[in-house]
Amino acid sequence: MSDDARAYLRDEAKYLRKRSPAAARAVSAAMRKARENLARFGELGLAKEGLPIPGMRRLIVGNYLLDYEISGDVILVVAIRHGRQKPPDMALDDDFDFEQ
Repeated sequence: MSDDARAYLRDEAKYLRKRSPAAARAVSAAMRKARENLARFGELGLAKEGLPIPGMRRLIVGNYLLDYEISGDVILVVAIRHGRQKPPDMALDDDFDFEQ
């Protein structure tokens, strides 16, 4: 899991614990189950067209969107966000090198 995705989950859990400990536990359990499912079935999510990283996939977990990529035997969750949140701006230069 990327540092950004991990930080998002920490912040979201902290936010939810203050408002509803049961909701925080439910989200944590759903994310653990998603991680287990991805480990067993890497192509479980939907292939996403239009993202700047070729091969990016999206898994919907409750109200959350997990964007991940598969590289050989490694599955990397790149980003997590609530479905109501606006996606981050992905404006890239025309000469952006995706391989770096």
